[in-house]
Amino acid sequence: MANNQPNSSLFVVPSNTINIPQPGILTTGTNSSGGSNNLTDASQNFTPSVTNANGYNVTGGIVYQSYTGAFPAAVNTVLGVNSATILQMANSTAAGTYNIYSPNQDGKTSFTLFVGTGGAGSTLRVLTAAGDDVTLTNLPDSSFVPLQVVRIFATGTTCSEILALY
Repeated sequence: MANNQPNSSLFVVPSNTINIPQPGILTTGTNSSGGSNNLTDASQNFTPSVTNANGYNVTGGIVYQSYTGAFPAAVNTVLGVNSATILQMANSTAAGTYNIYSPNQDGKTSFTLFVGTGGAGSTLRVLTAAGDDVTLTNLPDSSFVPLQVVRIFATGTTCSEILALY
């Protein structure tokens, strides 16, 4: 659970179906393919014997991809390992940099939020740790949201540059 004195942060990509991932990058790289449901990185070895030896498994992982400045532009889920260098993804991928995180499917990890860009008429739709679907309105720029949150919905959110604090 997050607290009122977080010690780190994670950029958030709003999604109607994917929770904010667990803190800590499992692996990072560059996807050389795009426009398909595969993530291809010749510099990786995604096979389970390698990833499990490092203490993680990328299957089921959450992928933040296509960074614009510091913030990722897209979120995706790893469905499986096709080969040492190719992951099967739930949705089409874009070429460019990526980070893979552990999923937070059960919502055991929750976060307080920092909203970089809000403003008059802004909305932030979240799923709380208690399972409530809540929409906050008129959040000013550079504001903190002191709720325990597990997901930020894409639908109903106009705020941007959102950080999950933990």
